[in-house]
Amino acid sequence: MIKYSFKILGLSLTLLVSILSCSTKETSLNKKPKQNYFEKTNVEYKGKQYNTFHNGKEGYEILIPQNWLYKNNKNTALTMYTEKVNDIDFVESLDVISKPAAFKQQKEGLVKSNKVDLNSFYTSHLINLNKNNTLKVLSEGEEVINNNDAKWVLLKSSNAGEKLHLLKYFMASKERVYIITGTCKAFDYAVYGPQFNSIISSFKLL
Repeated sequence: MIKYSFKILGLSLTLLVSILSCSTKETSLNKKPKQNYFEKTNVEYKGKQYNTFHNGKEGYEILIPQNWLYKNNKNTALTMYTEKVNDIDFVESLDVISKPAAFKQQKEGLVKSNKVDLNSFYTSHLINLNKNNTLKVLSEGEEVINNNDAKWVLLKSSNAGEKLHLLKYFMASKERVYIITGTCKAFDYAVYGPQFNSIISSFKLL
C-alpha cells in the first residue's frame, strides 16, 4: 500500500514538472527576446506595407517601409534609408539613436539614477544645434506618440551646397532618451516629410 502511494506521488510530481516545463516554454516563446531582430511582418500601416524592427537592447520597436533599406550599427543606432538609383541620387534617411538617462549627484556623494527630463534634454540639444550656423529652426512642437510624450523640431540645413530639411523627434523612457531624425532635400520635404511622420508615429517603447 505504501509502495503504491509512493508510485502515485512520483507520477504526480512528474506530471507537475512536465506542466511547469511546458508553461515556461510557452511563456518564453511569447516573450520577445532582449535582442535586435528584423521581422518581415507585411504590416499595412497608413496605406503602405511595413516590416518591424525590434530593438530589445534599446527598448523600442519601429516600422520600416518595405521599399527602404536598413542597417543597425553596433546595436545602438538604426538607420533606414531609400535605395540609391544612381550616383547622383540623394539618399533620404531616418535614424534612431538612444542615450542613457542622466545621473544626478547627491550632496552625500551618492550617485542616483533619475528619469530623463525630456524638456531639459530637448532645450539643451537645441542650444547645441543653434551653435551650428548652418542650421535654422523652421518650426517646433510637441505631441503624444503611442502614449509617450514627444517633442519635435524641423531644421533647415546646408551641406556641401545641398539644402536639407531635418525633422527631429525626441522621446524618453525611465532609462533612455530617443532621438529620431529624418533627412531629405529641402524641396523634397513635401514628399518625404509625411513618410517620416508615418514611420515615427509607429515608434513604441517596449
